[in-house]
Amino acid sequence: MVGKLVLQDGSVYDGTLIGAKKVAFGELVFTTSMTGYYETLTDPSYNGQIVLFSYPLIGNYTASDEYESDRIRAWGVVTSSIYEHSDIDYRLRKDGIPGITGIDTRSIVRKIRNHGTMKAIIGDIEKNIALNIINARPNPDKMDLVNHAGTDKVVRIDNNKRVTFAVIDVGVKRGILSNLSKYGNIVLLPYTTSYNELKNMDVNAMVISNGPGDPGHASLENVRDLIRRAMHNYPLLGICLGHQLIALASGAEIYKMKFGHRGVNHCVKYNGRIYVTSHNHGYAVSSNRLPDGFTITYVDINDGTIEGLKHKDLPIITTQYHPEAAPGPNDTSFIFDEFHKMVIDFDR
Repeated sequence: MVGKLVLQDGSVYDGTLIGAKKVAFGELVFTTSMTGYYETLTDPSYNGQIVLFSYPLIGNYTASDEYESDRIRAWGVVTSSIYEHSDIDYRLRKDGIPGITGIDTRSIVRKIRNHGTMKAIIGDIEKNIALNIINARPNPDKMDLVNHAGTDKVVRIDNNKRVTFAVIDVGVKRGILSNLSKYGNIVLLPYTTSYNELKNMDVNAMVISNGPGDPGHASLENVRDLIRRAMHNYPLLGICLGHQLIALASGAEIYKMKFGHRGVNHCVKYNGRIYVTSHNHGYAVSSNRLPDGFTITYVDINDGTIEGLKHKDLPIITTQYHPEAAPGPNDTSFIFDEFHKMVIDFDR
């Protein structure tokens, strides 16, 4: 079925509709990843967004278990072409997600790089109707995107380890849980968990996961308060949104990036070395007002974005990038080892 991708600036791109036969609305973002499309689409951090793949051919391999959550979380998909034997169309239909293919994706990437991310619509829809919808709706990152992104109940994963991690689930990826499971037991907690509830659990450390949306959103005030109360009593690890929430709770400033970092080939500098890392973030911590006690550990070599923090006195480390690398390289998986050692030393 022929359909349209309509952008907030009035641009219209004709293509072939795939996936669920309904209209998709969201913030249009692009990823530079050449592989890992199943992991990308099922990452809860893409909740609220239409994901455009800059790589021209998608679906040229079959994956059965690369889901990072229970379903596709992106609100829409845009591709240049899809391998004819791919099951992406089936999976999109199964999860009720619309998409469009046959689009000049690289021209749109240039547009987004110049003008920033923008709201968009996919569907069999007239341009004027699409623009009316786009103009009437707020950007999805102003919505409560964390609600339903993670667990709504306590989930315990016993690995017969000495250490137990409390994971505050604001949209956690399975790759993070898999890496943590190598070092300890896990208690997966809803983002509404209070500090008093945390204290009554037999846990040694707290991890704040990745997730979608604005870290300053009102729906996340409970998590920010939990961090402020826990940071002097537990070792903390923050990943992606978790990194931003720890920084924000400590007094940092957060800003929305023009088009963000999304892909598996972003280089960061740490201790004089360069590491290739996986990124998925549209917000970043500002260096204008770094909280007392925190030092910058990682920076993006392309634009200087802060990609990691460490506290001078407290056992707190954060990464803006994804050390679990699903998808992506494993250059920085040592972060989990570093945090585990930090927890063991603190527990002594």
